[in-house]
Amino acid sequence: MSLRLPLSPSLRLSLFIAVLLSFFLCLSVTAATPAAAKPRDLLTTAATLTAPLAERARALQQLALVASAEAVPALAALLADEKLGHYARDVLEQMAHVDADTALLSALPRLTGDAQLGVINSLGLRRNVRAVDSLNALAFSDDAPTTAPALLALGRIATPSALATLQPALTRKSPAVRAATAEALLLAADRLVLEGKRPAALPLYHAVRRADVPATLRLTATRGAILADVTPGLPLLLELLRSPELDARDLALRTVRDIRGPKITAAFLAEINALAAPTKTLALAALAAPTTEPPVPTVPASLFNGRDLAHWDGDPTVWRVRDGVIVGGSLDGNPRNEFLTTLRPYKNFVLRLDYRLVGTKGFVNGGVQFRSVRIDQPPNEMSGYQADIGAGHSGCLYDESRRKKFMARATDEQIKRLEKPGEWNVYVVRCEGPKITITLNGETTVTYTEEDKTIALDGLIALQIHGNCSAEISFRNITLEALP
Repeated sequence: MSLRLPLSPSLRLSLFIAVLLSFFLCLSVTAATPAAAKPRDLLTTAATLTAPLAERARALQQLALVASAEAVPALAALLADEKLGHYARDVLEQMAHVDADTALLSALPRLTGDAQLGVINSLGLRRNVRAVDSLNALAFSDDAPTTAPALLALGRIATPSALATLQPALTRKSPAVRAATAEALLLAADRLVLEGKRPAALPLYHAVRRADVPATLRLTATRGAILADVTPGLPLLLELLRSPELDARDLALRTVRDIRGPKITAAFLAEINALAAPTKTLALAALAAPTTEPPVPTVPASLFNGRDLAHWDGDPTVWRVRDGVIVGGSLDGNPRNEFLTTLRPYKNFVLRLDYRLVGTKGFVNGGVQFRSVRIDQPPNEMSGYQADIGAGHSGCLYDESRRKKFMARATDEQIKRLEKPGEWNVYVVRCEGPKITITLNGETTVTYTEEDKTIALDGLIALQIHGNCSAEISFRNITLEALP
């Protein structure tokens, strides 16, 4: 026997709504099922030999955002592919899973040429401590193409066993090997500072400062030694200020601005009386508070006066003005990422500029940061959006030091067709609310809308030269128009 109770109109309505909600919940679960399978679909496309090359490359680019450990074997199998190997390596490089480390390390001895060099770089960027012995072996020769990349990778890993290889290499016969070793030791010292191990970083800075390596590297090491231990570093700072070399004096003035503070300022003032009058005046000016910039332009206005780096902040050993153009980096080598930043943040704007990137070896790359901030350690780095330049990434949107991945990419066909390597190219970056548009040489390559509400919609603009390369990047015609 069934008992049937009378239902009130309000109860009938409540039951109807509950059933309806259950129905739509089932629909949403069903709709989510294909999305869960998406990484496998992308992997299938990437591994399908009969699929068009562009489709396979695009699948790998998208896979970088969603790949899990189950994708590692298929990605590892693609590492030796001449056309797709670097895409597969990019995915493995960004994965957090330990299987990616194992796959890269296992592939190292079976790869050759650029594929092997790329894996060496990835192992360093991932700080794979298990790779130290293999990298030591690859850094043994003075003339092997693997030597410099292996040394730089060891510098990024920066463990005691890695440093045990690096420090003796600073006296090797080859000038190129000594320079690469110096770059690696600077990377290691910066890493140790980041980890709060300043006493361990100081001997590395001093070793490079005294080594037979290019002057740019010695100056960078001197600056690192001063910033790592400011008060004992004051004699080094004064030594730079007294130098007959303009680059050394400029570096000293830049460093003075970075160490401003009551105690340091008092100690510094007590020591500068012996300086020549012009240098003393400049040093005192460097201790003063920064000047106020003009208002944000509401019509297109130049951010660069064509003469000097007024209203910009960056390492003067890296950034300079030459023939009315901002130039960053050196064909002798760049040990780490370096940025030249505006002094004030910008929110909604249209930024236009010309860039030219030339390089001879390594990861020849640069970029334009925007809505970005400097980070405390390492002090040369920035966090935020970047309109990438070079190394097959021009026209793409990367998230530097924050999410550490491409948020949107131009197609390979666009990059190849639009960019003029080694020549002047025109970049336009438009930021309006959460929407970002990048245009390269007159064609839109990226339109991206930020969905993460925690991401800041304002920040500094900066110019970048990438580390781990021998390259120069130049910028001109830099204008900005503020939007409402």
